[in-house]
Amino acid sequence: MRVGMNPQKSEGFISLTSKHRMIMVCYIPDFSDYYQASFEVLQLCVESAIKTFNAHGKITLVNNGSCAAVRAYFNTLFESGQIDSVIHHQENMGKIDAMMHAARGVREEYITFSDTDILFKNGWQDAVELLLDSYPDIGSVSPISVRNTHSYVTVATMRKLLRGKYRFYYESLPQNMEDYNRFLLSINWKPIEDVQVKWPVIDLGAHKVLMGSGHSVVTIRRSIVRDFVPKDPTLILIGKHSVYNYIDLPVDLAGKMRVSTYANWAYHMGNAPDAWMHDIQKDNLAAPQTPYTPPVFQQGKMIDYKTFWYKIQKEVFKKLFFLRYPNP
Repeated sequence: MRVGMNPQKSEGFISLTSKHRMIMVCYIPDFSDYYQASFEVLQLCVESAIKTFNAHGKITLVNNGSCAAVRAYFNTLFESGQIDSVIHHQENMGKIDAMMHAARGVREEYITFSDTDILFKNGWQDAVELLLDSYPDIGSVSPISVRNTHSYVTVATMRKLLRGKYRFYYESLPQNMEDYNRFLLSINWKPIEDVQVKWPVIDLGAHKVLMGSGHSVVTIRRSIVRDFVPKDPTLILIGKHSVYNYIDLPVDLAGKMRVSTYANWAYHMGNAPDAWMHDIQKDNLAAPQTPYTPPVFQQGKMIDYKTFWYKIQKEVFKKLFFLRYPNP
């Protein structure tokens, strides 16, 4: 039986004070072999995200069947208020399924999907949000600048460029080469010695971006996840086109542009940390903290789904139903 009235019913609506949600899925079953340094990489990743994510962004960590140490670490971050939410799975349900399980309930306008081996640099969030706020044609942005992905699921981008909506050209970006070579080394590719190699640049007018992106970290509009990501689970642990179908392709199907930032704002670390990664985090920690009061981005309101035609149909079908099946 129920005693009294649930007090929440009289407390009104919720004010949404965040517009950006980061989701990270972690699977570290133990600390042997491939995973021997993964916990140090995970800590660098998460703590750089916490330090560089401002107060209108919130972080969800997903423990996808990891060992007890990871579970305890995530719980500590949650209990200390450093992250907004944590999800624990007893077993590895697959990277994309765990990611989309968390994403389906997101209320924020932007969602950043990030692997747990990404190192963030102060300013990345502002750089990404500036592009999404300013250009409705952009569907996703990666803060890792790469130069060889401009033909990967970018049909919608190509269509806009061929129509002359934005200017496209190839440009040398020697200032990006050190960071880009760090990226190449992190995936066991040979670094590039020629700093004058060309990059695929889109001139948006007030800002420049690079055409295409990777998917180890990418910020995407929630509307794309809602409308274009498949509803069925992948039932795949990792790979086998799961990231392509659930993160990469939806941006293209939505008719939006897939880009990365003109300057590099994040790094892929792989599974073995290097000294320079700790130096980046030291710079993050040394940056001054500025007081920040998150604005209200959206307030709850009563939604009336009882449209005119619905009301008519409801009355008609109720009468027909009870004529055929009268109450006993």
